[in-house]
Amino acid sequence: GEDVDLDPFLHTWSLSAEEQFYLMWPLLLLLLPFKNLEGKNSFKLISLVGSVFLVSLISGLIMGGISQPWAFFASPFRAWEFAIGALAFCIDHRKMHLSESISKLGVSAGICAILLAGIFYDKSTPFPGLYALLPTLGTLLVLIGGHQKNWFIELSKIPLIRWLGDISYSLYLWHWPLISIPLSLTGELSTGERIACVGLALTLGTFSYKYIENPIRFNQTLARSAIQGLALGVVLTIFGVSLTFILRGLAKAELQTPNQQNILSARTLTSQHYSDGCHLDYFTVSFSDCSYGTTSSSQVLILFGDSHAAQWFPALEELSKRYGYRLVSLTKSACPSAHVIPYNPDLGRQYTECGDWQRLALERIGRERPQLVILSNSSGHIGARAHLISSSEWLKGMKKTLDTIQDSGAKVAIIRDTPRFAHDIPICLSRSAWTGAPLSKCDAPRLQVLDQNLFTTDQEAAKDFTQVRFVDFSNILCQADTCPAMMNGHTAYKDSHHLAMRTVLDLTERLYKELGDILKTGSSEKYTGIAKSGEL
Repeated sequence: GEDVDLDPFLHTWSLSAEEQFYLMWPLLLLLLPFKNLEGKNSFKLISLVGSVFLVSLISGLIMGGISQPWAFFASPFRAWEFAIGALAFCIDHRKMHLSESISKLGVSAGICAILLAGIFYDKSTPFPGLYALLPTLGTLLVLIGGHQKNWFIELSKIPLIRWLGDISYSLYLWHWPLISIPLSLTGELSTGERIACVGLALTLGTFSYKYIENPIRFNQTLARSAIQGLALGVVLTIFGVSLTFILRGLAKAELQTPNQQNILSARTLTSQHYSDGCHLDYFTVSFSDCSYGTTSSSQVLILFGDSHAAQWFPALEELSKRYGYRLVSLTKSACPSAHVIPYNPDLGRQYTECGDWQRLALERIGRERPQLVILSNSSGHIGARAHLISSSEWLKGMKKTLDTIQDSGAKVAIIRDTPRFAHDIPICLSRSAWTGAPLSKCDAPRLQVLDQNLFTTDQEAAKDFTQVRFVDFSNILCQADTCPAMMNGHTAYKDSHHLAMRTVLDLTERLYKELGDILKTGSSEKYTGIAKSGEL
């Protein structure tokens, strides 16, 4: 997510996985019934390495279908990548070398595989899974081809390349904090600023390699005394942890100021259907009654869609109480009301639970026979990028949903999706307040953040249905050219694309203006058209 991307210690996860390997691999070798790696024993070691590779890879693929974050971060599901490195050692130890021509070809293929992954893999790529095989097997080809003279070996002899190789570990430690910390303070970096950050990382990497890493690594006193080495490690650890708590305390003190509390309250204020568990997570399919408003009423409103529908719950709950309706909440994370099965990047697979939930939700709508069904969905579902739903697929799916709802006799109101910013609004405002930058820095051009594709597709899907109207708040949430990050003196969004609860409550009267004719009369008269909200 956006918060994680700005974490200056994000890359320490890979250090953790590496250290776990250093701890576990020797213990695994100690369990072997032999003490050397010669002769048949080396084949036994290869069998062990191969077993670790297969078990870890297969279990990682299975876990990737269940929970992508666990498959990515949990070390047992990434052990197969370390096992490939161990396999390269075993091959070299056994001198199982390929011919010179095949070896050169393998090195070239390996470098190409690594480059292809670096160029074409992005955030939408399911990882690790099978996609991780491309760079890791490419690395294996480079490693096992290293015994032969080839172009890559010659390239590695260039002083600049050797220097980069020498400082690579120190550079790795420095580069991410030097990019993420300026990003967290400013929100964006120009090309020149990014180049400056890389230059500073190279400078500090070189300095720490020469004056910290090597002096400690090759210190004879520490080498002779394990106790002194451990003592130094303890002292450095205490220093690092203490510094972390000091910085944490300073940050917490700043966040307690009234201005920061006002900005960040957008994150903490949530409606009751979240705390009641009526907005379902990825894995939950079945739902409870989830009735609100005037719960004894026979007049029913149903809210149906993903989290971009769920954000309208506070306003609809207020209107349901006011006009004597029972409000049924049918919302699920990342699952739209259109009859489509989206790809879920967090799960790393097709979101099959979404299809199951949609079926149950539509059955519930058929049983309830509501007066009105309110739909709203994230515009992030459709587009031309990999794994997104095409406009034609969405059109077909929305028609199917509208057809099913129409069979229940209900009218439908589709609320146009809200702006989607490239940055997290509370974080941006908090950062601007702390640095003294104008809060308007967090605003964004209307054309960049207000999607037209989903809105147009929904209109096309609804043109043959006489009981559908559209509610468009874009002229309230956005000005002629700009969509502001604040409204009525408070943070307008809880993240980059969900309205804050206070913003939704501010829009309650406007929503009533658009739907009041239904709520007051329950008229069965057919109608169609777009109700466009103007300025407040």
